[in-house]
Amino acid sequence: MKQLGHLHFIGVAGYAMRGVALAAQSLGYRVTGSDVSAYPPGSDWLDEHSLQWWREPAPERLTGVERIVISGGTPPDYPELVWAAEHKIPVVSFAEFAGEI
Repeated sequence: MKQLGHLHFIGVAGYAMRGVALAAQSLGYRVTGSDVSAYPPGSDWLDEHSLQWWREPAPERLTGVERIVISGGTPPDYPELVWAAEHKIPVVSFAEFAGEI
């Protein structure tokens, strides 16, 4: 399967976000994510479905990311979001990306 690009989901452990992240991965995107408020069962689900994610934001891991997908609760000063703005990486809302796929 051809890889469609690298997406990073901020807030990836949320019920809807993780489902859309898995759908994107199934479509051929490389998917990573972060979620500082992840807890079971969401965090376990991410691991069970082999989604690569981290609890702490780490902008240094975002090299090569083509788009950031954010949840509605992402604060504007979230380190990965700040990095995306500095590097002119497009940011889309969860709803916007869900509508695309």
